[in-house]
Amino acid sequence: MHIGVLKKRKKRRNAYARFTAIFPVCAFFLFFCFFAISPERKCGVLQRYDVRAEAVTGNADPVDPDDGKQTDRFDDPFGNFEDMPPEDLDADFSGGENGAAENNGFYYATAALALCAAGALAIILYVRRKKRNQEQMTEIKQHAALAAANEFIKKDPVFFADFADMLRLCRYRLCYAAEDGILMQDTSGYYKDGTYLFAAKDEIAAEKILLACPEEHENMRNGTVSCHGEKIAAALRAFFGYDRITTCYQVVYAPEKPLPLKGVLRFEKANEKHLRTILDTYDRESPEVLKKLVASGRIYCAYAPADFSGEAENFIGYIGQHPEGSMGLLLIFPQYRRHGYAEELESFQINAILAEGRTPYAHIIEDNFKSFSLQQKLGAIVASGKVVWMSRSDEKRD
Repeated sequence: MHIGVLKKRKKRRNAYARFTAIFPVCAFFLFFCFFAISPERKCGVLQRYDVRAEAVTGNADPVDPDDGKQTDRFDDPFGNFEDMPPEDLDADFSGGENGAAENNGFYYATAALALCAAGALAIILYVRRKKRNQEQMTEIKQHAALAAANEFIKKDPVFFADFADMLRLCRYRLCYAAEDGILMQDTSGYYKDGTYLFAAKDEIAAEKILLACPEEHENMRNGTVSCHGEKIAAALRAFFGYDRITTCYQVVYAPEKPLPLKGVLRFEKANEKHLRTILDTYDRESPEVLKKLVASGRIYCAYAPADFSGEAENFIGYIGQHPEGSMGLLLIFPQYRRHGYAEELESFQINAILAEGRTPYAHIIEDNFKSFSLQQKLGAIVASGKVVWMSRSDEKRD
């Protein structure tokens, strides 16, 4: 966010803080004046000022102070009380005829009520201001962390394309973001303990990030981590005891325009009728995750004409996106292979992601040479480093 915008927000916060600090005092004063003083006394004070003003201007005769319209019994606080009438010295605390504890037009019960109301109002305003300040500080920290994450991603946009895509999808929680690395959790909800994306400039920075986020250790230990860089992955593996390791190439697709399609296949989103086939043929995701991917429309099924008429179709395979957003789940059934269908499915998925305003990327297992050749044929850009997926087997989980 631009620095000027942050400065303007800071000025508005300071003005709001000053207002909320002064307002309770003013509110108490108003409560005290309008509710603690009886209506009769207010009217008497106003009448006294009106009469004196007329006397000064010569528009009215001087008023006898003993005619009942006014009293100057308290005009001289140092006067002789012995000369005052007894009724002036008699303060009535009994409540009077109306039950109001009144002393010369002053209601003590109402004053206490006004004081309590003003105090309650001050507390409410203080709590609201404190909550608002906390929200604003959280927002400022989030903006700063997001800016730091974007700066780190710019160092190698291809290698960190998955970070950029997750930020674009707004399905993340930034656990750490600075010039030395990023720790981010996928909040899409496909995995129980979430998927973490981790990157650091070196092993020392990786250790620093882990020590700065102790509250994430349990989920990282029992969840899945996508770590960028084999040396960084080795440090995390030793720290958490991961025993399931998959090393991948990260490839990014950045065509100037959508890839051409041959038009021989028809695509539709997977639904319940495809679910059983997908569960029986794909084993790199759990059945629970596959069900969620199908329900959210993240998997596409492809159909090819069964004859020249085109009326009959064959379900030849499927493709989709993994929970974190990478392309994958590509499978062509054995009887339909070697017809160029895999390239058609890949091109379709790339175009679909481009249409969403995102950058398509994929993780290719390092020994999957056929898939790697296909990506190169489609013009994929290979990242400078490798991405290592790590998790603990069920026997080693807490």
